[in-house]
Amino acid sequence: MNAPLLGALIVVAGIYLAPTILAVLRGHLSRFAIFLLNILLGWTLLGWIVALVWAATSNTKANREVSVFAGQPMPDAKAQYLRGQNRFIMILFGLLALAGVVFHYLAPSSP
Repeated sequence: MNAPLLGALIVVAGIYLAPTILAVLRGHLSRFAIFLLNILLGWTLLGWIVALVWAATSNTKANREVSVFAGQPMPDAKAQYLRGQNRFIMILFGLLALAGVVFHYLAPSSP
């Protein structure tokens, strides 16, 4: 398999599995169901959008722990953790895209 094709496959796989990756990184409580929806119906675009929206909902472990503080402001440590987690997700998707570009354009192609 040549490098440009490998780079393109990495980018396509990363985009296709974005809802699953997001759900896993956010600690979504329904991440397995999101994975199944993503794999089985993600190719229909509507299934992919539904999986992405579902993965972005607030049904996560962190929110379940925060709900204990109902009516009280979130502790600073928890707020910093959640901000750091969102930053990590954005950096991960950026690195995935960068890896695809590197493999696609900079790797030597076969004659």
